[in-house]
Amino acid sequence: MNNTQNGRHKMAQYGTDLTARQKQAIEALLSSSSITEAAKATGIARRTLHRWLSNEAFSLVLICERRTMLDVALNKLRVHVGEAVDTLARLLGDQHSGVQLQAAKTILDMAMRAAERTDVIQRIENLERSFNER
Repeated sequence: MNNTQNGRHKMAQYGTDLTARQKQAIEALLSSSSITEAAKATGIARRTLHRWLSNEAFSLVLICERRTMLDVALNKLRVHVGEAVDTLARLLGDQHSGVQLQAAKTILDMAMRAAERTDVIQRIENLERSFNER
């Protein structure tokens, strides 16, 4: 079982252990910019939210839900990646050298970030594989 599957398994396991108020708090934490804001939205004391955040089951569900939200947002962005790259490529041919320079810098920056992320992901996968083989 990989880490994502393991996390989902734990989320399903722990998620059923949460009270209705805790589930409400998770929804508020996901949609609020701060713990104070989430506390006000739910009527749950900040101190209680902090205590729940130190609870493994609660924090695991919150982390998994945040990850799900991020995955959804990233999938929406991926739809437009090709179009964005095409736009940058067109800008490379712009009459103004400033526009060309900015487009070139953006493309190079994006390529470097992608390469770095790919390298980090590969290293993490290798570490996980080594750890799981023990």
